[in-house]
Amino acid sequence: MQFLFAVRVQGSLASVTGEQREREVAYVREKYAADSVRHIWSRTDVAGACLLIEASSAAAARAVIEGLPLMQAGLLVIETFVPLQPYRGFAAAAN
Repeated sequence: MQFLFAVRVQGSLASVTGEQREREVAYVREKYAADSVRHIWSRTDVAGACLLIEASSAAAARAVIEGLPLMQAGLLVIETFVPLQPYRGFAAAAN
């Protein structure tokens, strides 16, 4: 299953240290290599990101997000959590 998360930095982006950013990037790369993070985008409306997570359950997807170093440091907040399913319009038509 896939899950879409929109997260934003809580407070000022200036409060995020270089070391925290490096740990965040390393974690996301690790999860991307493991096929947990399918896509990630930086947000242009606020400081934050949108992530498309592949997981067996909503709890497993949340665990990936909650493992983000900035989330663990209390610097991120989840704004949106959307469980996704395949678009039915692309399913094979019944005869």
